Amino acid sequence: MGDATLPEPLLMYRMYRFPLFNNILFHISLLGALPLSGCGVTQTEPVKEERSVSAQANRDEAESCLRTKILDDYQEDWAVRTTNNKTLQEGEDHVYSVILYAGNEYRIQGCGDQASVDVDLVLYDADGNEIDRDESVDREPLLMYTPRKTATFYVVLHAADVAGQATAIAMAVTYR
Repeated sequence: MGDATLPEPLLMYRMYRFPLFNNILFHISLLGALPLSGCGVTQTEPVKEERSVSAQANRDEAESCLRTKILDDYQEDWAVRTTNNKTLQEGEDHVYSVILYAGNEYRIQGCGDQASVDVDLVLYDADGNEIDRDESVDREPLLMYTPRKTATFYVVLHAADVAGQATAIAMAVTYR
């Protein structure tokens, strides 16, 4: 081992296991900074995601659908907590963490593009307990939840069935 030092801290992962769809396990990595030096570790360049025109069109479609839902929600006094979008292949998941505040009513909703056949949402608490799950077979999942205490929750976006190679999905958490 040489005297190499890292210009930035090396991140150490703590893994948490949560049950997901048909008893398959997924992991959430929470990052904790751990500076290391003298360990011979070298840094690599970050991988840049290349998006094709068709992927952009799909993402635009999903975001347009979600934007319409958010604008409709404004009519009922809902406010936006967060929005995200992701391109997933069939069977893939993406996990978002979000702090939900006690007493607020939350609407967690998604919109998939035309390649989405079935998109699911699952809400977990910080201990990995499933709170709610979208049971519908469609491309616009919806969950409603009012937490009793302020805490971090995890929203799992799952591309259950996709027509084609991948699908763009937009997701929002709104509240009132």
